[in-house]
Formats: sequence, C-alpha cells, structure tokens
Amino acid sequence: MSEQIKIRRYKTSVREGNPFYTFVIYAFLILFGLIAFYPFYYVIITSISPFRDFAANKTWFFPTGLILDNYIRVLRDPNLWNSYRNTVFLVVTITFFHILSCVTIAYPLAMPKLIGRKFTVYFLLIPLFFNGGLIPSFLLIAKYLGLYKSYAAIILPVITNITHLILTRSYFAASIPAELRESAQIDGANHYKILFQIYLPLAVPILAVLAIYCIVNVWNSWFSAALYIPESSKHPLQLYLKRVLIDMSVIAATPPETLEELEEFNKMVAERTMMQYAMIVIAAAPILCIYPFLQKYFVKGIMVGSLKG
Repeated sequence: MSEQIKIRRYKTSVREGNPFYTFVIYAFLILFGLIAFYPFYYVIITSISPFRDFAANKTWFFPTGLILDNYIRVLRDPNLWNSYRNTVFLVVTITFFHILSCVTIAYPLAMPKLIGRKFTVYFLLIPLFFNGGLIPSFLLIAKYLGLYKSYAAIILPVITNITHLILTRSYFAASIPAELRESAQIDGANHYKILFQIYLPLAVPILAVLAIYCIVNVWNSWFSAALYIPESSKHPLQLYLKRVLIDMSVIAATPPETLEELEEFNKMVAERTMMQYAMIVIAAAPILCIYPFLQKYFVKGIMVGSLKG
C-alpha cells in the first residue's frame, strides 16, 4: 500500500479565488496604473486650465476650467502640421515594409523541411547580441550608401527587426497547421498564394503586434532623423517637439535681472510651458486612438507567438 503524502496547507497561502489576495493584487495594480497615468493626466488638465491657476499651482488634481487657447495656437503652427505629415509618411512606409519583410522571411523559416533553416535562424540571432555601433552605421549609410539627407536613411535600417521576425516565425509554426499548407499545395497553390491568401488572414493577431510595435517606435523616434536629416522641413514630429523644448530650456537658462522683467519672464515661461503641454497631448493623441482597436489582437498575438513554437 503506497504511503499517503499529506500536504500541509497554510491559511496564508495564495490560492485561486482568495478574496483577500485578490483585493491586494487589484489594489496594487490600480495604484500602479494611477501612478503611471498621472503625469499624462496632469499634462492634460494643465493644458486646458486658465493660466492664472497654473501659475498659482492649483491644477494638481482637477482642471479649473476649459480653456482651449493653447490648442488653438499650437494647431495654427504650420511647422507642427509639416512635422505631422513627415511622421505619418514615415509611420505608414516603415510599418508596411516592416510587416512585409517579417512575414516573407518568417514564412519559409517556419517550414521544418527547409534546408539550412536552423543555421539561418542561429545566424539571425547574431545581430541581437552584436552590432557595429553608431559610427560604422553612420559611415555606411551616409558615406558608402549615399543616403544622407534622405528618408531612406531612416527607413532602410528598421525595415527588418530580428525580434519581430522570430516572433512571427514562432506564430506561424505554432498557430497555423502545416496540413493547411500541404492541402493548399495539393490543390495547386504556390507559396505566394499560401502566404497572402491563407497565412496572413489567419495571422491577424501577430500582424497587429508588429503594427503596434512599429507604429509606436517610429512615432516616438527622433534620433535617426536628427542624425541623417539636417533640413528642419523634413523633421518628424518628435524632433520638432524636441527642438521646441530645447528652445524653451535655453530661454529659461537666462532669466532677467530686474523685478519687473522677472515677472514678465515668469509669465512667458508659464505660457510656453502650457503650450508645450498642449503639443504633448496633440502628439500622443493618434497613438491613444489607434491602440484600443489593436489591443484585443495584441494580447493574443504576443502570448501565442512568444510562448509556443
């Protein structure tokens, strides 16, 4: 007769459905969410509050009014709309070619009978750990490829991402049965039809993951444009905001000496700060509007593609 092993259960252990620990976990998550959201919330309520209340530090928790003058002045700036145009162009172009490159490379790598598949996968892992650095990359793009002052200098280096490629390959291998591809080949379909007419309609979750990653990265990127695009008329939105913030920091670093000039100076700094807050809200609004539509696919794609295969 086998010896029975008694497992001692402690009343304080975490068990599924325990009301106390469920309350603690939810309370911690809510508190963490509020802490993370508060800076952006403060920017929003400050940007729509009256100037005198902001100057008197009365806009910490709730807006004290609904003043849209800052937004009107920001939206009348032609440089803002020009940078918006540049950013949208980069986002659409890079996202399209990024997804196209990931799916076309991941499709053959998901086939177990592909000759040299393991070697290719291991070879693609090398750039995850080693890279040439900033100076060799700049020399390659600007001097040897001649892409300086061109959007191609921003687009080409980020068309393919090794992490996203491996994620897409894992999703293809784990979520789409090989029998589906084999049956399509028996019916006479070539690999292009299988990829674009069978695989892609079934891979909407991973495509949403690639899209949201790429859109957010490109939308928030400014360093590549600052490095390769000297013309301010071609700068994206984030680089334009950075230039505005730098101009503001330069002004704030040289305050006047007399009391009358100091009061006028503080007023100007406060007004510019509120305009900067309005710019931040306008710059973040498109991402906040896009993400809810992709969120349901995002969770499924990131979980299935990363845990299986």
